[in-house]
Amino acid sequence: MLTSKDWEKAGGVRCRYCGYEVMRIIEGKCPMCHKAIVAVRDSQLEAKAERRAVLQRLREGTISRQELRDGRL
Repeated sequence: MLTSKDWEKAGGVRCRYCGYEVMRIIEGKCPMCHKAIVAVRDSQLEAKAERRAVLQRLREGTISRQELRDGRL
């Protein structure tokens, strides 16, 4: 039988980013913080890949700077 003291000891750990008490930690963060950080990182990588692709198309001559300025890609 668990006492209230035992129940208090059975608590989770605190996320170092948001401070919430959670039962699961992924790379030192709660699942919500981990998901948010991964989403930001993925969007940054996607933007970087898009910039690289546009620069490659400029080098190849398949698009012009004027088309890039006008947003016609």
